[in-house]
Amino acid sequence: MSDGPLHEHGLGPTGPGSVLLEIGDGAGALVVHAPPDTVRAEIEIRRAGCDWTGLHTAVRERRVRQQVFYAGLFASLEAGQYEIRWRDRCDARRASAQRVVVKPGEVTEAKLASPIVSRVLTSSTAEIGRTS
Repeated sequence: MSDGPLHEHGLGPTGPGSVLLEIGDGAGALVVHAPPDTVRAEIEIRRAGCDWTGLHTAVRERRVRQQVFYAGLFASLEAGQYEIRWRDRCDARRASAQRVVVKPGEVTEAKLASPIVSRVLTSSTAEIGRTS
């Protein structure tokens, strides 16, 4: 795992009407909800079973209908099964990815826990599984 700082984007909050989704025949969108402490962290995506290529988006503050939430957005993806994970916070040998299904003409929503929490849980799980 990388213990260095997360790669940061200089992007501020988004407001109503500032995001365009390209969905329809054969394409959908994916909103990945995340904790507020992950603003500017990157979420990486790949087609299920394929190599990680670095395709990613940053978590941003989103302001919609007088509410605030935090999420990364993939505005147009070919319909199918994907895996998402925190970019630059994964041990490639045992990276845990979450599977999502993007449907054509729809906005799929998923949630990722904080990468720091995920790292602690992974380490704790590894310790529990060890025997003397």
